[in-house]
Amino acid sequence: MCGLGLAGLLAATAALSPVAALGGAAAAAVVAVVFVRPVVGTYLVMAVTPLIVGIDRGSVIPVVRPSEAVLLLVEGAVVARWFLLAPARSWRLRLRLSRLDLSILLLAVCASVLPLLWMLARGLTPVRDDLLYTFTLWKYAGLYWLVRATVKTERQVATCLLLSVSVAVVVALVGILQALNLGGVPDLLARFYAPFDDPGLLKLNRASSTIAQPQGFADFVVFNLAIALAWLPRVRRIRPVAPVWLLSGASVLFFFAALASGQFSGFIGLAVGVVVIAAVTPAVRRRAPAFVPLAALGAVALRPVLSRRLAGFEGGAIPVSWEGRLENLRTYFWPPLHRWSNFLLGVRPLPRVPGPSRSGRPFIFIESGHTWLLWTGGV
Repeated sequence: MCGLGLAGLLAATAALSPVAALGGAAAAAVVAVVFVRPVVGTYLVMAVTPLIVGIDRGSVIPVVRPSEAVLLLVEGAVVARWFLLAPARSWRLRLRLSRLDLSILLLAVCASVLPLLWMLARGLTPVRDDLLYTFTLWKYAGLYWLVRATVKTERQVATCLLLSVSVAVVVALVGILQALNLGGVPDLLARFYAPFDDPGLLKLNRASSTIAQPQGFADFVVFNLAIALAWLPRVRRIRPVAPVWLLSGASVLFFFAALASGQFSGFIGLAVGVVVIAAVTPAVRRRAPAFVPLAALGAVALRPVLSRRLAGFEGGAIPVSWEGRLENLRTYFWPPLHRWSNFLLGVRPLPRVPGPSRSGRPFIFIESGHTWLLWTGGV
């Protein structure tokens, strides 16, 4: 009966909107597959998210980002499976929270419920975006619990890592081509992946790729560089076997991609990542000197990126963009943190303020991770 009802609903939807019907059919197929084999849902999230995470909220699907929709769909299927099968197998709901679980739960509460209550206590009314931003850390917590609930064996862990590295290769290639303004890649990204809906930001010789943020792009490729380097010495002992050529080529590609991000935080993360992996992996440590000529080759190949990034330091001064970010923190964000003891409980979930009319910017965002944490949930 449920199948007949679903078929009738899809038929009616197809008559009104073929695209919506196709999306509904795909969602139903995903739910069915995940219900039978939950780990496939985790594989899907890991493979798809890096390719669509940069698509903004509401541009394709109302209210949520496509990456959030995929995550919610998979999580919903896993939860539904548990509730439907638990009575048949006489399962009991047992909450076994580790210290890490409690830390994640406390962090999510302090970044959502607590600042909303503190806003109401100060006589402020949360807006829709405040409510949407309260889901940020809950989303990451849900992803953590999804992986923990579905990935059980070493083989499944290896499959997740292999998917991550393979997709990161695509993202890194797109980012390098974007940073060098080759192949019309910036124009291809402009429709769905323009940061803050400004296509001009895609042509500043800073790779953001499908992540839509240079900082996030740099973090993504550095993490996958660490995975590839750590996996190389053990490539024959882990199933599924990752091809040596894939891990070796991906390591070089991720190194260049981190440089292509044009972010000093990315450069620092790259250095820290290589040093840490070399420190704990003897085989990588023996090959560490190879990164010196690799860095020199990257500096030559990505000269347009590095030249533009270093241009702001001419004359020994810090770049104008850095001065602007610091001034924004001093003007718009730090003063509210010192009022009403907001640094203890946070200001509000929304990490932005309206921009002044003379700036031409609708919003000014917090561009400091530590300030963002204090602004959102306080100490």
